[in-house]
Amino acid sequence: MAFLVAPLLLQPITLPFAPAVLDVTSKDNGGSRLTTINISHPAGMSAGNLMIAFLGGLESIDFRGLATPAGWTRIAYPATSTDDLIAVYYKIVEVADIAGSTTWTSVSSSGWYTGNIVCFVDGGVPTASATNYNATGSTTYTLASGSTVANYGDVIISFVTRSHAIAGIGVWNIAPTEEYKSVTNTNTVNTYIHIREYRKPATYPALTFTAAGYSSPSSGCTVVVPPRERVPSIIGSTLAPNAGARAASITITHPTVAVGQLLIAMLSHGEDVTFRGISTPAGWTRIAYNSVSPATGPCFAVYYKVAVLADVGGNTTFSTVSNTFWASGIMVAMQDAGIPTASTIDISDVGTSRTSHTGSTGTVTAGDTFLWFAGSDGNNAAMDVDNDEAWNTELTNAGAVSQNYVVELIGASGSVGPYTARKTNPSSDWASCFIYVPPNV
Repeated sequence: MAFLVAPLLLQPITLPFAPAVLDVTSKDNGGSRLTTINISHPAGMSAGNLMIAFLGGLESIDFRGLATPAGWTRIAYPATSTDDLIAVYYKIVEVADIAGSTTWTSVSSSGWYTGNIVCFVDGGVPTASATNYNATGSTTYTLASGSTVANYGDVIISFVTRSHAIAGIGVWNIAPTEEYKSVTNTNTVNTYIHIREYRKPATYPALTFTAAGYSSPSSGCTVVVPPRERVPSIIGSTLAPNAGARAASITITHPTVAVGQLLIAMLSHGEDVTFRGISTPAGWTRIAYNSVSPATGPCFAVYYKVAVLADVGGNTTFSTVSNTFWASGIMVAMQDAGIPTASTIDISDVGTSRTSHTGSTGTVTAGDTFLWFAGSDGNNAAMDVDNDEAWNTELTNAGAVSQNYVVELIGASGSVGPYTARKTNPSSDWASCFIYVPPNV
């Protein structure tokens, strides 16, 4: 007797990406009172990473007078003029932050400031407990236990500052965990950061720090860093420029891609061919194309596909069903990317020779990455975008008859653009659109 066994289909389980410490930078006061403290940003950062700054000062300083730098958010701060020892800030890394630094400035007085910046990969928006101040001074300091439960993958940071060095730390009897701690600054004011990653839900306990033989006021707080979704980003690209001859198809080699990653193909050419007659290859989905007749608009199309095993090391051919064309194409591979959508296509005045094209304004949802794709006909000339954006990726494809261009920006939200594509040789036909790529959740 034969038995038919139905195949077992395994659905992928999406787990959060646990925050991981990338690097820590430190800055002390050099033994002198300061009105500002400048802390270098950690090395190796990328757009979308998380920075958390921990600052401490002596009890004689009104720390509430410390200004919040542009782009940073303060999450822990003293409530009164006596609780003046601690402040915590965070910032999502932008391209301009890489290899940079941040300055904190007192608006009221100079003081003995010291601080650290910790950079996390895959860190979500952090929260902080109220500052816990011990004004009487002691050789020990206990940071209160957490009132909330740490979830799977959360990172818990215990931050303590005091006027003398910390010699020891209590033990958290929770396993398994991973631990990281910063260098303790040693000039007049000492800061200490104790970081642990939770591998199971738990209420984080009290933690006791022991001083090196000195009694002095201390202050501290607990910061929770949850996981966050990864940011979609381009990891590879291929260009298929037009060689100056009409063809009934265009074949684009796939970029290096893994199963489950996203492929986006972008094609353009002149208005004298019915681009709406191009067939959609098996497994691909078309999300943008010009809907006007070929005599009144340039030809433009965008497709996507979630890569399967057969796409690794492969290629895709896009063919017309009625005509030949001069087409150029760009294909990108993106990691951590969900299903993309496209805006309405912007078409410039057809028949007017021009060296530039300005698209419409786009709207980006926080957490999404966007691409802006522009194409034109005309002579062989590389395109560029003259807007002063810190693009994460720029790709220009100079075909003999059709040219196209793609830019990528990570970390934007709200209104973006308009952007202008430009080239040296004039063209009579231009088009562009936004492609919005959400995280893969």
